[in-house]
Amino acid sequence: SNLCRIGMKKVRYLVYGLFGGFVVLCPLVFDCFSALCRFRAAFVCLYALGFIFLLKALLVPGRRLRIALPDVLLALYLSWGACNLLFVKAGGTDALPIFEWISLLLGYLLARSVPERAVPLVLGAIVCSGCVQAAVGFLQWLDVLPSNHNLFPVTGSFMNPGPYGGYLAVCWVVGAGLAIRAVRRRRWPSAAGWAVAVLVVGCLLALSDSRAAWLAVLLALAWLLCRAAGIRWTGIPVGLKIAAAVVFAGVLCALYGYKKGSADARLLIWRVSCRMFVESPVTGSGIASYASRYMDAQSEYFAENPQSPFLDVAGNNHRAFNEFIRVGCEQGAVGLLLAGGFLLSLFGKSRAGRFRDPIRGGILALLVFSFFSYTSDIYPLKFYYALLPGLLRLRPLRTATVPAVGRGVAVALVLAVAGMAVRFQGRYERASGRLQDYMRSPSEESLNRVKDCLPDVIYHPGFMWEYCRHLYLNRRYCDCLGVFPVYHAHVRKTSETLCDLGNAYLNVYGFREAEACFAQARQMIPTRIYPRYCLFRLYRSQGDTLRARQTAEALVAFPVRIMNSTSIRIKAEARNYLKHLRRNDW
Repeated sequence: SNLCRIGMKKVRYLVYGLFGGFVVLCPLVFDCFSALCRFRAAFVCLYALGFIFLLKALLVPGRRLRIALPDVLLALYLSWGACNLLFVKAGGTDALPIFEWISLLLGYLLARSVPERAVPLVLGAIVCSGCVQAAVGFLQWLDVLPSNHNLFPVTGSFMNPGPYGGYLAVCWVVGAGLAIRAVRRRRWPSAAGWAVAVLVVGCLLALSDSRAAWLAVLLALAWLLCRAAGIRWTGIPVGLKIAAAVVFAGVLCALYGYKKGSADARLLIWRVSCRMFVESPVTGSGIASYASRYMDAQSEYFAENPQSPFLDVAGNNHRAFNEFIRVGCEQGAVGLLLAGGFLLSLFGKSRAGRFRDPIRGGILALLVFSFFSYTSDIYPLKFYYALLPGLLRLRPLRTATVPAVGRGVAVALVLAVAGMAVRFQGRYERASGRLQDYMRSPSEESLNRVKDCLPDVIYHPGFMWEYCRHLYLNRRYCDCLGVFPVYHAHVRKTSETLCDLGNAYLNVYGFREAEACFAQARQMIPTRIYPRYCLFRLYRSQGDTLRARQTAEALVAFPVRIMNSTSIRIKAEARNYLKHLRRNDW
């Protein structure tokens, strides 16, 4: 029996070691694939978590199931999400985010099954992941590794420095919490090790240039220090509270002034998003509907506010830059209350385990960062919303033993999901391969092959963007008229794609439809010159001299913030047209 006990202990720590390894490698996996093939990373994560879950269910003896309040609220939130997807969302939905959410649920269940003595292993994996990302960022800073963005030298395994900074912030706060805990317990070697890791991650956190990440670190660190000193908010004198509020306001003002244009753009997005929320405040407009609705809402906002102070910062956008606003717009007050209740329940007064402060500090940093960014679009960040809450050991509402039948059902469900995932990945692989063939050698045969698999990926943003763009570049205007409206209605809409659709209509003599597209594109971003130029070309091709003259004069007088070759060419063409009209008038 002793040998069996030792063997089971090794198996148990193998499972938790694999889980920790997944935490370390997760961001690197998403950096291995191009944008069109990034769906593979989501499926790899699903397979990895499913494999670890099966090992846990089959090889590790069953533990008692402890159901806490966050578990109940999470179940309610997921149930509401399924109902929202089925009954509120108009049109179809891409299958990939559903598999991502299933993998997040598996990650949460695995984290809930980690015994308290193994929690440091997983928390150490989080800090180790931050150190790995810091090493990647440092090599990018030295130009040893290429950055993932042309404008920023340091991005880690992410596409830009914003999510990179947010990821490092969570890892930094967890490491700082572990270091503070080691100092309080006078475990100096451990404290020194965590301090070195915090220093390494902190250096690259500063280079990430992410204001949201910096603010998340400051607030979470203040919370950790107050917890370590035993300071409660109710016990702080009023004068100190006022001083803290003033300091906090000063920090916000400094961060706002650091990149004022970027901050004003977020203020515009939040204002427009609040108008979207008011349109359907209870149930929302449906999961994954924000990207297809935002630019229409921005167009309406500028139509009602033509002198808005935010005109200069308007641009094409499909993200809320605030996860709670996004949840409110897509899932309404119901989803917002359930999500908020789940997060608030994590900070209850129950014991929550020996490592509650580092875990809650990480959750707090993630929450602060989510107020200014788009964590739901970044899987490694989104995974921490499953991992960190799952590691808390909150007071159970009910305790039960999982029967063998229940474990068998769980194993069967995971295997069924894995089978479905393999099937859907095959569809994505086929569509991606055929689209890349068409991009390399556009022909009627290769296009027809893409069309055959289009129903499987018609709601996938990355695929549809590349497909629509190459249809337009290859002058397949009739095909554009069938695909662009679906892309705009259910996936994403921008002023540029509206102009592309208008030009497609123009080439097949759909003048009225083209004018509507160009006019809406102009209203979406009133400071852009290209939609106005498209209207000028439309009126000129129709022989409408009066309106062509008016738009040409407006183009010549139009103030352009950044004069580039396109703007210079457009203005020159408008001037030449006006000169031609004047000569004819003489």
